[in-house]
Amino acid sequence: MRLAVFFLAIPLLASCQTVPPAPTGFSKEQVAVLESYDFVETDGQWELGLEGKLLFPFDQSSLAPEQLERLKTMAARLLEVGIAGCRIDGHTDAMGSEQYNRELSLRRAEVVRSALIAGGMEESSVQVRGMGASRPIENNSTAQGRRENRRVTIIVSPGESYSF
Repeated sequence: MRLAVFFLAIPLLASCQTVPPAPTGFSKEQVAVLESYDFVETDGQWELGLEGKLLFPFDQSSLAPEQLERLKTMAARLLEVGIAGCRIDGHTDAMGSEQYNRELSLRRAEVVRSALIAGGMEESSVQVRGMGASRPIENNSTAQGRRENRRVTIIVSPGESYSF
């Protein structure tokens, strides 16, 4: 009888076993690396924006050699802690046509993407978007505001692979 109760209890106990929750964020090591490169957490994503921003001169889509090197180093470091992909959003100020600004913002995002791939990230894990002037962070009526809007943001999110 005891043996029968034992065998009946095993499946019951197995069904009561809790399943560990899915990971919802980055590890402490990953967060430390993200913060060391000035990524900021916003709405569950980490964005390289404010302090570590990548700004571009008017009508330009190239970065200085030291910025490209920093991106390559950052990509290698992110890979070391298991962050293998990201999304890159290119932006412009409001000068120029919508079509031109979308193309320019995409070129800016592609330059950053190339640097991250040179740093070791897989092409299929780095997604780019050209946002044009659709998401300004500053007022486009001032020179300083337009300067701040000519940027690229890099976004990483736990649990997303960013594969095409």
